Amino acid sequence: MKKRGIFLLVLCLAVCCFFSAFADGAPKFKKHLASQTTDKKGSVTFSFQAVDFDSGLSSWHFVDPVTGVDRTGPELREFLSDAKGFAVIVSGSKQHLTMTKVPDALHGWLVYVKLSNKSGYTVTSEKVRLSCLSVLEASVPGEGAGMSDGTVTIRAEGLSVCPLDAGGNPDADKLSSVWTAAPPVSVLVLSDRPLASWTVNGVRFQPFESVSGFILENITENLAVTAD
Repeated sequence: MKKRGIFLLVLCLAVCCFFSAFADGAPKFKKHLASQTTDKKGSVTFSFQAVDFDSGLSSWHFVDPVTGVDRTGPELREFLSDAKGFAVIVSGSKQHLTMTKVPDALHGWLVYVKLSNKSGYTVTSEKVRLSCLSVLEASVPGEGAGMSDGTVTIRAEGLSVCPLDAGGNPDADKLSSVWTAAPPVSVLVLSDRPLASWTVNGVRFQPFESVSGFILENITENLAVTAD
């Protein structure tokens, strides 16, 4: 009888441990990520709120919108190791991400977070966009380049233009050298060779390193884009 009692006690403890291991369930977002634009000093912060996740098993991710390459924070720092002052700082049990001295090469990149816990669950947030204020300000054309018929036209010389939908996804079926639509217009500009620089309405852009494409967002005026 005594052995039976011990067996039942051990069995109950095993069952309790099993259910406690899975009691939390999957991580849950209480506040979702939102797209952000750097401030005048080149800094930006992304934040979310979630429960039932383990910070040691979770990570921030950064996606190149042109190549689709996905990098974690440490991988991004290594990739941009020559960018002066650039830093990726995670705090608040990984619920806050601050980036300083963000290079223009990261304009248009996608950011998301992957949350996991010890119960084996993993959830991924929606991807949001990182925009660089320096690029947005330089992309605004001067007076006199406005619309004449209620639409915006983007003309690319030596480049291809691919419109982006509301979710920031490119529509490859509409790839062309000229794109006209009602504003605001967002497009992905692609090149068949590495781009060291390009010009938008006479303003020259030179990223930290050569790219195969770049994004122009929320355009409300006609643009002429040229590969240098």
